[in-house]
Amino acid sequence: MHTSELLKHIYDINLSYLLLAQRLIVQDKASAMFRLGINEEMATTLAALTLPQWLSWQKPINWFVTSVLTATRRLLS
Repeated sequence: MHTSELLKHIYDINLSYLLLAQRLIVQDKASAMFRLGINEEMATTLAALTLPQWLSWQKPINWFVTSVLTATRRLLS
């Protein structure tokens, strides 16, 4: 699997998890805070984010993952 494919899968999984977390927070904030291990401030912030905000938030994560994968491949080769 190429780095770009792996990155796409990680991106999709992260986005799915974050959207699920947001849905849980909206449905039952107290339970979601407990299950996700987050405080009220974080729960409020996550619940308020729009899809474009989620997508732009993921860009730095993708850069980090790409850097780690590249460094790992260099070490292993």
